[in-house]
Amino acid sequence: MSTPVIGVLGASGAVGRAAVHALRALGHTGLRLGGRTPSALCAVAQEEPGRYDETVWADADAPQGLRAFTEGCHTVLNCAGPTYRLRATVASAALAAGAHCVDVAGDDPAAEDLSKDGDPARDGRTVVLSAGALPGLSSLLPRWLAGQGLDTVSALTA
Repeated sequence: MSTPVIGVLGASGAVGRAAVHALRALGHTGLRLGGRTPSALCAVAQEEPGRYDETVWADADAPQGLRAFTEGCHTVLNCAGPTYRLRATVASAALAAGAHCVDVAGDDPAAEDLSKDGDPARDGRTVVLSAGALPGLSSLLPRWLAGQGLDTVSALTA
């Protein structure tokens, strides 16, 4: 039985590289690393010798490359941006390829784009938007704090 392929788009950027390290630490092998700079992707792939990560040129603005990157993935982790420009481009490509998608940014405009075609989970696939620190954690932390039974709150700076 083969391991499901996790594709990390934007793998050579700061967020993508951190995601690759976290996935490796969790024991995931054979990652598909995607981005626009082949030499940077190769550098990420070679950071841990013995890992057999695949590097694939992919640009979120190039539909053919994005389609080739997402094809065969079980899950696509989008670490590329900026989200205000990409919106649901990567999530839509992942869904079209039959993959789940986790977007570290992705926000309301991306969700609106996805819902235009109906429920993105209609085929049993999942899309998680805002999975990163901002805006994701910026929404979760205040909610968690509010549930802690604080008597008074004077400020929260994030």
